Amino acid sequence: MSAVTAAGGPAIFHGWKILGTVFLTQGLATGFTTYAFGFFSQHVSTEFGVSLSTVTLGMSGHMLAVAVISPWLGSQLDHRQIRGIMLGGALCLGASLGVISVSSSLLLTGFAYSVGISIAMGCIGPLAASKLISAWFWKKRARALGIGAIGTSVAGFAVPPLLQLAIETWGWRGAVAASGIASTLLALPFIALFIRNRPADVGLFPDGGDMEPPPPLGGNVSWSLGLLARDRSFWAITVAAGTIMATVGALVPNLVPYLETIGVGAKDASLLFPVLSVGGIIGKLAFAAIGHRFDNRALLIVTHSFIAAFVLILMSAPSYPVLALGAFIIGLALGGVLPLWSAVLAEIYGSESFG
Repeated sequence: MSAVTAAGGPAIFHGWKILGTVFLTQGLATGFTTYAFGFFSQHVSTEFGVSLSTVTLGMSGHMLAVAVISPWLGSQLDHRQIRGIMLGGALCLGASLGVISVSSSLLLTGFAYSVGISIAMGCIGPLAASKLISAWFWKKRARALGIGAIGTSVAGFAVPPLLQLAIETWGWRGAVAASGIASTLLALPFIALFIRNRPADVGLFPDGGDMEPPPPLGGNVSWSLGLLARDRSFWAITVAAGTIMATVGALVPNLVPYLETIGVGAKDASLLFPVLSVGGIIGKLAFAAIGHRFDNRALLIVTHSFIAAFVLILMSAPSYPVLALGAFIIGLALGGVLPLWSAVLAEIYGSESFG
């Protein structure tokens, strides 16, 4: 079942179109939420007359909501049309940012970020992307996961300077509104045109090959929440991945406010994100290239060690050049964390139960 063009030659494997789409949606989801948070938090604090620590409760609520929503959403991704879920997620992202841009209520602003943005992130972010990539790629899975995840690094490179410029031009509310409009209009057409659940839906096999992949290490099992709750590997992955994701989730959104407390201005802080993103791109390409040659557990230990090194750098009240080095190091780490964990999950549980 190989696709051909009208002229009789080989067509571009549809999986690459899927990969390009999730490259974009992951970048939009991360760039206009996680990376953007630090640029808006001080403005929200000033306008509503609350402390910065109060504003950061929005990020805590966001992380809690993602944790609550993800198991249910993962089940929906396994059993429903992913295209519809992602279209809804793109609309939810735009609507949530729109609400934030006009809200005069701190409670409504927090709800839109903690709940609305969290739903959008789940629908068009790494969870949906990893599910799709794992279904469409087998032999090239590690490489494809790494390439797809580069979207978040590109967003980290491009979005912060653009946000800072937008804030200076239109104010923080105008920048939020522009983010919502841009993200929705960019995502919707690509999702509608290209997203399909699995190769078999369009008469193809993973990687554009001619055979189905072997069964996952966990066997051809329909993994319910009850079965997962009794699986030791699941809990090992949950604790290890959850700990590191919580650490990263606390570090990146609060990086700009922290840097301002040690005398780094907003413009200089925004320039660290491109450095982080370059590290992320290099890390994703490197780990994607070697992921099939080494034990993923050993590679994950390396990435987690890099994150620990970045925390130690922040604790040392560093100079700006050392901060830039630290940003590059955590970029390398973030480049490997998500693709590697996704590859481990797909290897153990299979693409059909990935969500």
